[in-house]
Amino acid sequence: MSDRKTAIGRSQLKPIRQDDLDATNEVVDNYIPSYDAATGKFTWVENAGGASNHNDLSNIQGGQAAEYYHLTSADYTELTQWIDNVTLGSDEKLTVPSLVATTADINAGTFDGVVGGTTPAAGVFTTLIMNTGLAANLKMFADAAGTGTEWAVGMKIGTFSRNTATATGTQAVTGVGFKPSRIIFLGYVVGTTQGLIGFSDGTTDYCITFDSNSTWTRDLAKALVVYQSAGINYQGEVTAIGSDGFTVSWAKYGAKTGTLQVFYMAFR
Repeated sequence: MSDRKTAIGRSQLKPIRQDDLDATNEVVDNYIPSYDAATGKFTWVENAGGASNHNDLSNIQGGQAAEYYHLTSADYTELTQWIDNVTLGSDEKLTVPSLVATTADINAGTFDGVVGGTTPAAGVFTTLIMNTGLAANLKMFADAAGTGTEWAVGMKIGTFSRNTATATGTQAVTGVGFKPSRIIFLGYVVGTTQGLIGFSDGTTDYCITFDSNSTWTRDLAKALVVYQSAGINYQGEVTAIGSDGFTVSWAKYGAKTGTLQVFYMAFR
């Protein structure tokens, strides 16, 4: 630069270099650097007077007035640490490092995570990650091989009976061990040709059964129907599903007799 005591014109200043910017943000021969957004270059502009405040430099961040933000030391440290652990791909996608939590982390509650909007308490993930000491079966597992942790019992087969001479009423079937979502029924009246196949999800019931003429027929509203003769039959529908089973509501028509034996398969 020329002697600062000598007045000079802007055209006499050399083009701004990076080291000029790195070296100072103060007035140089009564000129300060300013970024021109139209040209994409820094130029020297005459200082209005006094020392320049870094926050007062125009367009320093390309923002509006009062939007010249700067990083504190703590902000800078946090940002650089984050940048060191992520990768920006050519497709403009960020790749973050894998999140690894040990069994000890999870059981101790030091694993900070949210599942379904809820932060689990310590130890609640244990049954999802332990995979030893369990025999394979036909239930639900955390791995495809059926050797890992069993999430829950997935199905149940059972049996119950109903005396069809019993008046209209309800019958609770329990011991399923979970709340079923679907149920399949097979049934027959001992010593007769009366038989049925039924299905229910607790809302919709279907059944195929022998009618009074021993001919297959269907019912689109009941899951359990047996015909003894014209006008004499016994019908059941699943009207409730609970945490350990289901409830059948029975309706008796005519002088029905005989014991209906029912086998069921329930699915979680």
